[in-house]
Amino acid sequence: MWEKMNEKSHITYKELLYEEAVYTLLHQLNLPKAERTLLLGYLQQVFAECPVDHQHFVQNLKQKKAPAHNLKVTVLKAENLTPKNLNGSSDPFCTVGLTQGVVAPRLSREFSSCESLIEVLPDRTDTCKSCLNPEWNATFYMRINDVNSSVFSLYIWNEAQESSLLQDLGKVASWQGAKTLSRRVVRRIKRLSSTDGTSRFKTESDFLGLLKVPLKELPALGQERSYNLLQRSPRSRISGRCTLHTMFVTEQRESALSREVLEAEAHENLLRHIVEWEHKKQMDSWTGELSKDALHVICLHAAQVDMSLAEQAIIWWFVFSEHYVTNRFGVDFLLKLLENVEELVATDPPLHPQQERRLQDSFSNLLNHSLTQLQTIHSTFPLSDTISLLRLRDLLKCVVQTMGCRLYNKACLPQDEATAAVTAALQDASRKWYEGKKEVLYNATLDKPEMLQSLVGLTECMQVELKGGTPKYSQVIRSMVDVNFLSLWYQEMEKMLAADIQRALGTLRADCRPEDYQLDGELGEALQQLQQALQRMITQAGRQDLREDSSPFCTLDCWFEEAICTWLGRLRDKMCSTLHSAVQKDTLESREGHKLCGLSAAITACWLPSGLAFWLRLSWSRATQSLHMLAGMLQDVSYGAAYYSELMKHKLESDFGSSSTIVPKQVYVGLNSLEFVRQAFQHVPLQRDWQEVKRTVRDLGRARDKDSIKENTPPPEVEVDLGFDCEALRKILEQGERALQAALARLYRWLATLVLTDLKSYLETINKQEAVTDAKEVRWEEEMLCGNIVSMCQCLYEETRSGLLRTLWGTVVQHFSQTLEDSQSHPRPLVYFSKLHSVLQSLVEVFQADSQGLPLCDLQTDAYQALETELDLRRSNSTQLIERYFQERVNRQASTALMETLGILLLGCRYETVTQTLVLDIDGLQHLPDPRPVGQWQGLLCWPALSSLRVYIKLMLRPHHIFFASHDRKTKPHKHGAHIPIRETFKLLVPAACRARPGSCLVLQVKAAWGLKKAVLGEAMLGLQECQGLGTDEACGITRSLLLQTPYAEDSETLRFLRTRDSEVEAKEFCRRLKITEKRFIPRADPRTKSTE
Repeated sequence: MWEKMNEKSHITYKELLYEEAVYTLLHQLNLPKAERTLLLGYLQQVFAECPVDHQHFVQNLKQKKAPAHNLKVTVLKAENLTPKNLNGSSDPFCTVGLTQGVVAPRLSREFSSCESLIEVLPDRTDTCKSCLNPEWNATFYMRINDVNSSVFSLYIWNEAQESSLLQDLGKVASWQGAKTLSRRVVRRIKRLSSTDGTSRFKTESDFLGLLKVPLKELPALGQERSYNLLQRSPRSRISGRCTLHTMFVTEQRESALSREVLEAEAHENLLRHIVEWEHKKQMDSWTGELSKDALHVICLHAAQVDMSLAEQAIIWWFVFSEHYVTNRFGVDFLLKLLENVEELVATDPPLHPQQERRLQDSFSNLLNHSLTQLQTIHSTFPLSDTISLLRLRDLLKCVVQTMGCRLYNKACLPQDEATAAVTAALQDASRKWYEGKKEVLYNATLDKPEMLQSLVGLTECMQVELKGGTPKYSQVIRSMVDVNFLSLWYQEMEKMLAADIQRALGTLRADCRPEDYQLDGELGEALQQLQQALQRMITQAGRQDLREDSSPFCTLDCWFEEAICTWLGRLRDKMCSTLHSAVQKDTLESREGHKLCGLSAAITACWLPSGLAFWLRLSWSRATQSLHMLAGMLQDVSYGAAYYSELMKHKLESDFGSSSTIVPKQVYVGLNSLEFVRQAFQHVPLQRDWQEVKRTVRDLGRARDKDSIKENTPPPEVEVDLGFDCEALRKILEQGERALQAALARLYRWLATLVLTDLKSYLETINKQEAVTDAKEVRWEEEMLCGNIVSMCQCLYEETRSGLLRTLWGTVVQHFSQTLEDSQSHPRPLVYFSKLHSVLQSLVEVFQADSQGLPLCDLQTDAYQALETELDLRRSNSTQLIERYFQERVNRQASTALMETLGILLLGCRYETVTQTLVLDIDGLQHLPDPRPVGQWQGLLCWPALSSLRVYIKLMLRPHHIFFASHDRKTKPHKHGAHIPIRETFKLLVPAACRARPGSCLVLQVKAAWGLKKAVLGEAMLGLQECQGLGTDEACGITRSLLLQTPYAEDSETLRFLRTRDSEVEAKEFCRRLKITEKRFIPRADPRTKSTE
C-alpha cells in the first residue's frame, strides 16, 4: 500500500510519519498550548526540519479537517456501595453518557428514576448480583461535540426486583435490611394512595450514586482515576467510590497514513524513527529509555488511534528487539519490555495469527543474533576490552529470559532449551577457536618432524588458554546458565586435537610396514615432545577437574606404541575372520568331550587363554603401555565374544527360522555353544595364566609409580594395587559375558515365538469364537510343548534350559494376559474363563515336566499371579465373589495396624460343636474416638453433644446367601465414652456346613444413634472358619481384641468386579446394601489427635 501512495504523491515515508505525528499533536484535546509547542519543537528536531519549513508545515496541517473525537471510557469498578437489598447487599449497574451542563447538578423530579434517564444516558453496564464492590470492566465510546461544555455523567442504580411484601419479609437478614423494608413499605403506601388501590405498583431501581466529570478537566493522556460518588439530594444516603479509565480517541483522521488505514504501521515506524534518533543523540550511554517528550508523543498517538496496551507493548517489543540486533544498548530495558508484553498479552484476547508469527520471528531473530555472537565469543568479547565480560553477561541474560518467556514457542526444542542453545553455540565457538589456531600453527603438508612440532605448538597454545582466558568466560557463563564452558571447551579441544594427532600418527604408520618401521632420532624427539606437551595439558585439565572417563586421551600412551596398535589391529581382524569362518562351517553337531557343543564354541573359547599367554611372554619398556595392551587385548576378546554371539544368532534364525514348532536339535547345540563360551569367560580368573597375570600387573603397577615420580607428576588418587587393576580387567571380561547373555536372551525370545506360534493362534481363535471348545487342539499343544521340554532337559545345559524355560513361560503368560485384555471388549460366559484357567493350569504341569522342568516357585511369577487372580475373578459367579470379598475383609481385619483403627472391640467367643452354636461374650469398646464428623462432612448432620449419643453393636452373620435364615442382633444402647462397658452374651446358630464355607464371618458393626438418626462408627470382622483361630468347645473362650475399621474396602478388585455385575440379582443387591452402609459411615478425625471424654 505504501508503494501505491509513493507513486501518486512522490513523497518519502519519513514525511508521511512527520505529518502523522504533527497531525496528532495539533488535534489532541486538553493538551496545554505550551506543552503542544514544546512537543512540536521536539518533532522538528527528530525529523531534522528547519524552523521555517516546520512552521509552514504546521500551518498547512491546521487547514486540514479536524478528526472526529470520541471519549473512550472504561468503567472499571466501584467500592463500598450502599446496600439497598433486604439481605444487606445490592445488584448495581451503571448508566453512562455525555450531557451538557454544570459539574454537579441536582436531579430534577422528572429524572428521579433510572427509567427516566434512558434517553439521556442510553448506555449501561451489566448487573453484578449481590455485590457491594462490583467490577464491570465495561468500555463505552461517546462522540464529543464540544469538549468545553460536555460533561461525562454516570449513575449507579440497584436493579429493581418484583416481589410481594411476604417475600420481602423472608429476605430480611439484618437490621439494615429491616430499615430498608420499612422505607419500601412507606413508599408503596404513598404511591398506592395516589391511585384507586387496585393497580399494581411497578418496582423501580434504587439510586446508589452519581458522577459528573467535565471533559475539559480530563487529562490529554489516558488515565485511571477513582472518584467519590455524589448524592442526588441532601437526604440521599450515598457512599463509595467509582474507578474510571478515560482516553480521547479519534476517527476520520485526515493524515495520509490514517486515510489508508495504516495507523498501527505508522505507530510502529514512528516509534522506530524516534528510537533511532534518541540512540544517535546519546550514543553509547543510551540505556533504551526514551525521553519524556518522546514518550509523550508516542503515547498521544497510540491513544488517538485507539491502541490497546497489549498492542502498544508488542509494537515496542518489535521495534526495540530489532534495534537491539543492529545497535547495542542496555539489555535491562529490553527485558522489561518483554516482561510487559508477557503480562499484558496474558490478560488480553488471543493474538492475531500474523502478530503471533511476527512475535515468534522477533524472538528467533533476537536469539539467532545472540547465539551468533556466542559462536564468536573470543573475538566478539575480547578480554582486552574492560566491559566485554559485562556485555557477555547481558547477552546471556537476554537469551535466558527470552527462551523462558511463556510466549516463546518451545514445541520443537528440548526441555531446557536455554541451556541446550547456549551449549550448542559455545560448542561452535570452541570449534571455531580451534580451527582459527590450527590454521595459524598447524600444517599437515610439512615434513614429519616439523608437522609434529606444529602439533606441539597447538597443544601449548591450548594449555595457555586453559589457564587464562577461557576460565574467565566460563565464570560469567556459569553465573547465568547451567553450562560449564571451560569443561565444554576442553572436551571439544580434546576431540579435535585427538583427531589431528591420530591422523598424524596414522600417516606415520602408513609410510611403511609396521614390522619394518623404526623411529629415527629427530622423529623420536618430536614424538617425545608431543607426548610431554599432551601430558602437561592433561595434568592441567585434571587439576581443574575437566577430564571425563570417556576422554579421548585416556589411551594416549597407546597412540605412541606402534607395535601395540599394529598387533591389536591384527588380532581383532584375525579373530573376527576366524570366528566368521568357524560359524559358517559349524554343522551344530555334538562333539565328543563336549555335551552338545559346536566346534565354533571351542575355537572361540581358545582365543582368551592364548592371548594371555602371548602377553606374558612379551617385555615392554614402559609399564603403562603394557597394562594398556592387556586391557586392549581383553576388550578385543570381549568384542569377539559379542561378535560370535551375533553370528550364531544370525545362523540359527536364517537356517531354522521357518522350522515347525518342534525345535530341531541343532538349535539346542547353538544355544549350548553360546553358554559354553560364556562359562569360559567366567572361568578365566580361575586359570593358572590369570594368576601369573595378577603378579605381573602388581609389578607393573609399582613400576608405573616410579615412572610418575621421575616425570614429576602427582601420585594417583587411587593407589595402584593388585585389587584395583585386576578388578578393572575383570570388568572388561564381564562386558563380553554380558554380551553373550544378551544374545542368549534374544535367542530365547526368538525360540519362544517359534515354539508358541500355535498356542498364540489357538488363543486368538478362541477369543474370536468366545468359547473354549476344541479339547483335542489343547491336548496337541500340551503334547508338543511337553515333547520340546523333554528334549530341552536332555540336550541343554542346566543354565540354558532354565533360562529358555523361563522365557517360554513368560511368553505363555503374556499370551494369556493379552487374551484376557482382548476379551474385555465383549462379555464372555463364566465357563469361558473357567476353561481358560484349566488350560493355564495344565500348562503349569507341562512346564514342571515331572520335576525336570521349572520348579513351582519359578513358575509363580508376579505376572502369573496377577493373571491367575484375574482369571479367578472372571470365572467366579456373584455368590463366589461375595464370599471372596468377605474373605478379603477378614484377612484385612488380621492385618489392620493399631494406628489405623477406629477403636477396639473386646469379646470372648467359643463354638459349641454339639449344638452348633457360636457363643459371644461382648465385654465392651475401648479407645472409641469422637464420632462427630470433621471437614466437609461437618455440616451434613446436626450432631448433638457426646453425652446425648447412644452407641450399640449390631451382630450380622454374613454372607447373606449362606446365612439367609439368620436374623441380625444388636446390643443395648450405651452412653458414648472412651471406654464403653457392654457385658452382654449372644448365642448364634451357626451350622457347621455354613461355618466351613469360604468367606463366612460375623460382622460386628458399631453404630451411634441420636433421635431417629443413625451413623456407622466402624466394623470388626470375625472369621468363622477354623483357620481363623476361633476356639472350639473343648477350649475355653479367650477374650479377643478386634480393631474397628471402615465398613467397606474401596481398593478391592473383587468389589470392582461385583459392581460390574449389575445384571445379576445377588451382586446388585449386595452392592445396594454396601452403598447404604457407606452412606451411613462418615469419616472422622484421627483418633490419635482427638481428646476423649
